[in-house]
Amino acid sequence: MRAVTGIDRIGESSPLFRPGQILDSVRAADGSAVDLSFAFPEAWIVAGGQNLDVRDVQTSDSAFVLATELPGGKKLEQLPDDFFLKVLFAPEGKYGAYGAVDDRKVLSSELVTASGGVVKQTYRRIALKFAAIRSDRTDYTNTSLPR
Repeated sequence: MRAVTGIDRIGESSPLFRPGQILDSVRAADGSAVDLSFAFPEAWIVAGGQNLDVRDVQTSDSAFVLATELPGGKKLEQLPDDFFLKVLFAPEGKYGAYGAVDDRKVLSSELVTASGGVVKQTYRRIALKFAAIRSDRTDYTNTSLPR
């Protein structure tokens, strides 16, 4: 089962614009098309399917796009860090599908404005630390198991 990311790609073509760059169209909540682009290390590969994922198969590093509605007319600048953590670690999402991620911490959070020509786009950059796999496993090193 694929993770729910809120992304609904339009069309069947590859989102790869050129090595290290994605250019794709996705469906907005109102059904309209929204163009989306981002850059990633050229050595990474684009995963197939409806989600927008890129990854380095040698190091297991990856990046992916998530989309969700803003709550109650709020602006990006007004959202607490916890909003983003809930989206990132939702039970049906990329990380939550493997089990609850309770051990997580925001290391830094800042608003960044990028401009491309006359268009300015504000986004949130969050650095976080989390444990994807729980460490509460039982130690079976001195246990006799049935044969």
